[in-house]
Amino acid sequence: MVTSLMGVSVVGWPLERRLMHFVEKTPTCWNWTGAIVRGYGRTSVKGKATPAHRAVYELLAGPIPVGYEPDHVCKNRRCVRPDHLDIVLRAENNRRSTSPSANNARKVRCDRGHPFTAENTYVPPSGRRVCRTCKNEWTRQRRRAAKLLCRNGHALTEGNVKVKANGTRMCLTCMARRQRGGTNDSRFRA
Repeated sequence: MVTSLMGVSVVGWPLERRLMHFVEKTPTCWNWTGAIVRGYGRTSVKGKATPAHRAVYELLAGPIPVGYEPDHVCKNRRCVRPDHLDIVLRAENNRRSTSPSANNARKVRCDRGHPFTAENTYVPPSGRRVCRTCKNEWTRQRRRAAKLLCRNGHALTEGNVKVKANGTRMCLTCMARRQRGGTNDSRFRA
């Protein structure tokens, strides 16, 4: 049995009367007083759970086209006032939101201040934006650090490196271990 906050049964009421029974009109917004899920009003239309703002909009303003959704212009999730709802594509609704992904999408510079331009932005398969300048600097630092250690993690200091005639650097610690039979790892080149 569906009841209002005042304990009145609304079962069998016409849809408009049932929906409007749960609306508290203020000078700015029409707040939903019925069930609230994740901040949004929730109701049932023809036995199916439906966002209250969508149900009231379709009742008072008309159908919402397939692929579109209502966006709360007033940013009040409980508001069901039709003129506070803008019917937009989901992508646009997400862009207008205050979620972390929407906030990052609006950024025009990376965390270090480099611009997100077409030339300076790399988009990997994950879809997130990566600053090319920062990525290149990170790669250079990683390569620099890798040249200081051999493949097995030994420091490539002046006393621990043998440079062959062709320029190949060899880790003396790894060579000594291999000669002693201490490891079967044949990777002793730097």
